[in-house]
Amino acid sequence: MIGVASFAIGVLSVVTFLVFQRRLNSKQSKRGLYHLPGRWHILKKLVYRCCISKKKIKTDVPEVPAANNFSFKDYMRHDPAKGALYFTFERAQSLSKSPSATDRVYFAGTDKNGCNIALCLARRNARQVNIWLFVEVPGLGCLQYPRHPDVDVYFTDGSSFTAWGLTFEVVEPMKTWKITFSGKLRKGLCNNISKKPNEFVETSFSFLWKAFSQPFNFNTDLGPSLLSDNAAREPWNSTTLFENFEMCGQTQYQQWGELSGWIRVEGFEEQHLYLQCVRDRLVGERDWAEYHRYIYHYIYLETGMCIQVGVSSQPKLFTHAKVGYVSYPNGDIVSMTDVHMNLWEIGEELEEPPTTWSFSFTADGKSYKVVATPRGTTPVWYQGKDRRNVIHEVFTDFKVNSVSGHGVSEFFYRKQSGITMGITPHGCSIVPEMPINLARAREREITLLFSDLACTSPALVGGKGAQLAQLTQIEANMDAQVPQGFCLTLWSFHLQLQCNKNIEDAIQEIVRASTSDLPALDKACRKATLQIIEAEVCEEVRAAILKSLKMIQGAETDIQISRFAVRSSSAGEDGIEASSAGQMATILGVIGFEKIVDAVKQCWASVYAHQAVEYRRQHGQPVRVLVGVVIQQMVSAQSAGVMFTADPVSGSNSVIVVNANFGLGESVVSGSSDPDTIRVDRDPEDLHNPARLQLGAIRVGQKKTCIVQAENGGIKEEVVSKQTSSVCLTEEMILKLASLGIELEKRFGSPRDVEWAVVDSNIFMLQCRPITVAETETEHDLLHEFDSPMTCDVEWMTTSNVSEMMPGAVTPLTLSTFAASIEYSLQMLLNHVGARKQATHLSKCLPNICNHLFIALIDVASIVNHAMMARKDVMEISLLGSFLPEMTPQQLENYSGKSVGIRRFLNFVNMMRMWSKAKSICTSWEKKIPNYTIGSEAMTAAELYTCLDKQLVDYETVWIWSLINSGRSGNMATVIMSIIGGDASEWTSGHYGDMALLLSQCNDVYSAEVPHAIENIAGAIGKLSPEEVENFLDTPDMECMQALSAHPQILTMVKDFLARHGHRCLRESEMREKSWRSAPEKFISVLKLMLQTKAYEKKEREQVSVPEILDKMDTKLPFHKKQLLKLLLPKAWQAVGAREWGKSLSIQMAEKFKLAYQRLSLLLQQEGRLPDADLMYFLTHQEIGNLLRTSSARLVIKSQKRRKFLAKQSAVKFDQMNKSRPIPIDVASEVTELSDVECLT
Repeated sequence: MIGVASFAIGVLSVVTFLVFQRRLNSKQSKRGLYHLPGRWHILKKLVYRCCISKKKIKTDVPEVPAANNFSFKDYMRHDPAKGALYFTFERAQSLSKSPSATDRVYFAGTDKNGCNIALCLARRNARQVNIWLFVEVPGLGCLQYPRHPDVDVYFTDGSSFTAWGLTFEVVEPMKTWKITFSGKLRKGLCNNISKKPNEFVETSFSFLWKAFSQPFNFNTDLGPSLLSDNAAREPWNSTTLFENFEMCGQTQYQQWGELSGWIRVEGFEEQHLYLQCVRDRLVGERDWAEYHRYIYHYIYLETGMCIQVGVSSQPKLFTHAKVGYVSYPNGDIVSMTDVHMNLWEIGEELEEPPTTWSFSFTADGKSYKVVATPRGTTPVWYQGKDRRNVIHEVFTDFKVNSVSGHGVSEFFYRKQSGITMGITPHGCSIVPEMPINLARAREREITLLFSDLACTSPALVGGKGAQLAQLTQIEANMDAQVPQGFCLTLWSFHLQLQCNKNIEDAIQEIVRASTSDLPALDKACRKATLQIIEAEVCEEVRAAILKSLKMIQGAETDIQISRFAVRSSSAGEDGIEASSAGQMATILGVIGFEKIVDAVKQCWASVYAHQAVEYRRQHGQPVRVLVGVVIQQMVSAQSAGVMFTADPVSGSNSVIVVNANFGLGESVVSGSSDPDTIRVDRDPEDLHNPARLQLGAIRVGQKKTCIVQAENGGIKEEVVSKQTSSVCLTEEMILKLASLGIELEKRFGSPRDVEWAVVDSNIFMLQCRPITVAETETEHDLLHEFDSPMTCDVEWMTTSNVSEMMPGAVTPLTLSTFAASIEYSLQMLLNHVGARKQATHLSKCLPNICNHLFIALIDVASIVNHAMMARKDVMEISLLGSFLPEMTPQQLENYSGKSVGIRRFLNFVNMMRMWSKAKSICTSWEKKIPNYTIGSEAMTAAELYTCLDKQLVDYETVWIWSLINSGRSGNMATVIMSIIGGDASEWTSGHYGDMALLLSQCNDVYSAEVPHAIENIAGAIGKLSPEEVENFLDTPDMECMQALSAHPQILTMVKDFLARHGHRCLRESEMREKSWRSAPEKFISVLKLMLQTKAYEKKEREQVSVPEILDKMDTKLPFHKKQLLKLLLPKAWQAVGAREWGKSLSIQMAEKFKLAYQRLSLLLQQEGRLPDADLMYFLTHQEIGNLLRTSSARLVIKSQKRRKFLAKQSAVKFDQMNKSRPIPIDVASEVTELSDVECLT
């Protein structure tokens, strides 16, 4: 009926519109531009509202989800398909051919101490990026990008969010981004292009942005009230009813989070920052010329509420379009229903932001009054070459209904005229690389000349060879040459293996040893390299080498007297993540065909030398690889060396570093001689302008020796006879080299590591690869990598309860599985009782610091404001064992709102239904789990991971419903506490004693079986002779099961125990911890402890009836309350039993996933993806998937660092109760193992 009524209203509205459309169009406007609501505004708004609602119903659930037509708030729980989809959205997008196409990521953060940050990378066509970079820190002052107020930069890689030293990288979609910069920034605010401060300081920073709100997608989440109001202001007719909406042509979504990290500024100490920060993602078309004005506010309040509200004017679309949403501290987001903010009243006359202004809005049925006061710092940015599009980024303090806040107000003005920029740089294409699909057609060619486009494919010739071919492709446009040469393809090595099966067998032995017999690896490598060197090169390959030599050298006689450099070129070599520099052979000064063939074999063999194999193994790269070979004419260099177009240590783009020596560059590359180190300073405002280069610091190396070509072939080291106190390059040549470096950086789109040689005034390019800079991660970064973001300063966090189940730090895999599941489970519980609108995987209920888990009381306790029978005092007693009066009801209301009246009752009813449903679901899973399997038929790591990925939803489901089921015991405790004494804040020790007495007789509690069963086993062993007991205690834990075979009855007891309780262990939810069943020696250690302490000699507990319990109570109860307790106590005991039963059920399911992950770790090691199976636990579940897709060496290195720091994280201690971000109270100087702590009851 509702659907029919809505349809009827819609039809009536449209008919009314068609009949009266001329009258409906109002000609009222402000300043001749901003259309105002006319007399028929309400009717027009109703028409739009009905049509918008109908349209949303049709597009909210599309067959193929796209960013434009579904809500990102659907990203709630583990879903492999959606996870991949969101990663696709978050990454850099392909741009359309439109000149206004853009792909933008923007961050704006502030804090209460006066820190202000605005960062933006907006990718445009032709490898152009609009960059915003402004940082203000008290004590450091204002720092901004040297080109500001202009924002256009050029010569980027065209495919990522990286430009001129600033990089944005998505770590986990919709949750975490990494932001880094290294280079020079201008000191002081610069808003005038004719008066720029001329002081620049070396600056670097590394931040992590972590979301604490859901994404708000303006395409789907903006409420119909604002949309219809925006449209109803405009004149329209039957053919353009929705045309304005469709012309917007962009996807835009925003999230709030915390920006944390460090900043280092030349001349100052490092500072750590924590800012509240909005992230905006925009993909589509943005033509600044179509905008007249806009004002957008990004407001963070001290209560944790976040607000976006704004108005924009695009005369061709909407002259006064209002948008806005409110994000509550718990992560819920609601669209605004009305905004009272008029562009013509705020900064219109002077075309600059006013000194103060105010406005109001309505959201979620509440009205808010906002007063804005600029902080005093306002960077200005010019968009476009004519500088008519001016953006004022106003860092602002706010008052919203008397609550203090801070944030950013962004004012845009389209000026009547501007100062046009000078000549902009000529664009240049990125260096060509043959697409992989075209390269496959030529994969069986044996040699490829550098000049052949196919030679630019690393898949055909390896990394080094491909880069030389790329250099050859652009040689004509460079003031440098590439010595002629060609590549033996990877296919040539494949042919050699086919001709020599013994080599293939030797390589397979290397593969086997690398995964299962490391002590034998060195021997296997020596055997394989010897066989490769001793084998004859197959005729087909020999003939191809000779043919290519003739093509580059001419007559065969010239081949016999010319000198060549022969270098290996392996697949995956010279990459960004792992360069393999110095791992494989380079043979220089080779003379004659046979010597060249011998050198080729040495290059092939070097790929399987022990150091090269071990390098690949340690970086998770395939041990078995095919290898190409570069054969290139030698250059009789007078000077040679290496040039880095950015600082090779810090990554700063403000300098070019040249290392040089006399003779060949081998002395520099190998480090056999102390070279000259020359720094060339780049103009911070114009990094790619060679005319602005300046010679910087020069350190003259000793250069006592150099390497030159030997007369009879090869190379030799000789003493430098020249004046070693002078630089081996002239100033002119240094600047020429630096100019070449800039040109190469422009062509490749990223900083380069260039090997070069100089002969007279000519430069020869010998190699050009990306700079491999170690990640700038400090110890603080590693300790706090996974820290949860803090939404506000009143997030009460406790270690109580959770520290008993999971003491110490947990691994990243556990964080991404167990902790994520508990987080979602708690949010589901709160969602069912009305305390939140939606459950997400945002870290709200179970945050972590230093990988230690906490319970966020303010989030969990928000239930008391939404459901009947939920009491703050009871919750505090249950979780803390004490009261927390500092956490006030007002704080709880600020955090998640408050339900009143019938809504509280309905929420209570939902809670009761949920508990009833939970019991049946848990019972169903109890039957399924014994036969539950994960990837039993999977044979590879990728197949098993796919199964785990799909089935994690089951793991999560069991945790959700077992946790909800356990809530019954808390509810019964609340009822009993109410019967005993009413308000728990007035309780005495007698009340607590009575409560403990009433719950002391819980029978049939699963967890109580565990210690009781262990006591029985220990008692049976204790009855043996003293000598046998002593022998058992002295036997190594690993051998005790065998020792118990001499006592069949005890062994049977142990086996029965492991069959029923073997899924348990200490820290049993940690994925890295093996269960007692998987590792019985862990159970044996617990058993021995009980024997040593004689804990098994405890007396039997006395069974007491309910009337006897009531008679023993200190609190005197009236008759009716005693009768009520007689009725409720058995139910309370059952609820406690259900709680422990549910916990055991969850641990049984967790055991299934533990075993699957254990198998996955072994497969990852066996396949050579990880050097050590244990490293898998130091990757998140999502990162394991990335590792399988990309074989990322970076992830392998990261896992090794994390494992190193886990012990330090575990040594960190925290107070039981923390207000906002927990601060470690004790970091042990010497890390010790965690004591065995576990709460089995």
